[in-house]
Amino acid sequence: MSEITALLKKELSNHFLKIGFHKHKKFLIRTYDDVICVVDFQKSQYSELLFVNIGIWFTPVALYPAVPPHKCHMQFRVDAIPEIKNSQPSFSRLLDIEDDWILGPRIPVSFEKRLELIDEVFHNYLSSFFSKLSLDYLKTKYQDRWFFPKAESLHLFNN
Repeated sequence: MSEITALLKKELSNHFLKIGFHKHKKFLIRTYDDVICVVDFQKSQYSELLFVNIGIWFTPVALYPAVPPHKCHMQFRVDAIPEIKNSQPSFSRLLDIEDDWILGPRIPVSFEKRLELIDEVFHNYLSSFFSKLSLDYLKTKYQDRWFFPKAESLHLFNN
């Protein structure tokens, strides 16, 4: 991981810490009434692109065994959240250090501007999403948009 990607990862961690997450092993977690949200960062093996992985553990089903996002009942990348998917510039492009043209052709972006844009995404979308997180919120707002095989097998999303 390059120095600049490591710095980006640190900045992202700080954003999650500001909205109520805390460091646990190699990932960040936040506990809610009926879910635990787990966040980790994954660098692409092909470039300097950084992925933000989200895992949701349903506490009514089992005690949380301190597992990474990919072992949780639900897992997705942060840019799969519909509000994030439609943000401009796209969140995934903001996390791609090699993409200097995220605002359009011939408009290079400094690292500071990239951090400013990431801050806007956190302020406008992510802080709201993570402040409302619950089993009912996921069920009512996102059930028809995402397919969660592990969650559906638990019958938590049945009416």
